[in-house]
Amino acid sequence: MQEIKELNQQIFIKQIFESRKIKQFCDFEITTESNDTHFSTHKAILNSRSIFFQKLFENNPELAEFEIGNYSTNTIEKILDFIYSGDVNLTRDSVLEIWKLSEKLGLKGLHDLAECYLRTSVSSQNVVSVLEETETSSVPDLFNLYCDFAAKNFDHLPDQERLCFVSFDVLLKIVQNPSFNPKSQFDLLMLFVKWSRKHNLLDPYANLLDKQPEFIKDSISAFLVYVDFSQMNQKELAQVCKLNVLSENLKTKFCEEKKVEQNLDSEKNDQITNENQIPSDEKTQSNARNPFSDSMIVEDEKHKELLKKWIESDEFYENMNLGFQATRDGFDCKEFHEICDDHGESLALIKTKEGYIFGGYTEIGWVNSGQVDIADPKAFIFSLVNPKNFEPQKFHVQKKKEGQAVCYKTGCGPSFGHGHDIAITRDLKSGWTYFGFVFELPKGIRYRSKEAKEFFAGSFDKWEVEEIEVYFK
Repeated sequence: MQEIKELNQQIFIKQIFESRKIKQFCDFEITTESNDTHFSTHKAILNSRSIFFQKLFENNPELAEFEIGNYSTNTIEKILDFIYSGDVNLTRDSVLEIWKLSEKLGLKGLHDLAECYLRTSVSSQNVVSVLEETETSSVPDLFNLYCDFAAKNFDHLPDQERLCFVSFDVLLKIVQNPSFNPKSQFDLLMLFVKWSRKHNLLDPYANLLDKQPEFIKDSISAFLVYVDFSQMNQKELAQVCKLNVLSENLKTKFCEEKKVEQNLDSEKNDQITNENQIPSDEKTQSNARNPFSDSMIVEDEKHKELLKKWIESDEFYENMNLGFQATRDGFDCKEFHEICDDHGESLALIKTKEGYIFGGYTEIGWVNSGQVDIADPKAFIFSLVNPKNFEPQKFHVQKKKEGQAVCYKTGCGPSFGHGHDIAITRDLKSGWTYFGFVFELPKGIRYRSKEAKEFFAGSFDKWEVEEIEVYFK
């Protein structure tokens, strides 16, 4: 008899579950915030399963539609599966949203299931998202669990850049953890720099005060005690000395202790060769302002002179500023576009981990017009340091291909030549160079040849980015 009763219950539940698919039986609509998806449901079932809907219908008995919020279609489907059948298939992609929404709807059984899943499925893929959501929740032990994991696995977090958006307390709790031991102290410092910049940019008052660097210095000072500068090499310390977010006392201290400035001067002297290729009248010209003073890419005086010569616009060269720097602002195409779009005349520089330097110039800049290609007859790409040790060269747009000079894709970094000649991937950490599709090739090199594909970075797409910089007025 008990087995028959259980079987009848299962059949009834299945019938109820299937009834949601027959819209004429439904009397209530749930919509998303964007209002682009509607879920047909039954008031009676929602009322019997959810405390939230019980109260909603008590106060609004005639209500026929409800906007549930900014949740994914998948999340709402799983919530409704649980309401109708008492069962749900949790996955790592949806569990955090389900945990949040089930609490809002008063579905304690589902909320407990989701929380259990979060506790037993901690991974580097979701740690930052969970930290953001649990910081102010009523389950501090869950928050602490993920803080511990983030501290122990800091170097392996795939979305480490997102730590720039967590609160001061969250980031501080991670770095104070006894298990926190990052491999690179320089990368840790840069994370603190990015965090400080992000939070001051998010401050609605910061942009009104024209003192943003001072605000950043104040906020980053709280983190500096956790950076072990003694573990940095000469190159990293040299970059530390260039950061305009550190106090002058700190910069002086590290530059004096490690004699970084002297080493930098000697390295620059070694690099400045073949100066006779630059006309003597250009050498004698002096410019009090150096637009590359904060550059991590252009340190060779010869390269500065060549870029000035190639741009052919003193007004732009003398007024351009370092608008975007990947190590400072984040290896993320979204950040690139937010900072660099609609600025007009722009210069992009790319440096690979092998030390090769190349880039492009556009008079038009990156403009989201709905088109991939941006016409720019004055655009050019260039190579400053390349695998074959060719002299620095500038390459103009081919005739009849000026309409494809600059490439605009929301999922790419600074790209030129229809996204062929030079293209940077979404995470700004790699790219490809199919040189010659839009821009002129050096003499003796054919389009689609191995030499063309490997000209800039030593391979078509096997190179990694060390730094990207974009300059504009």
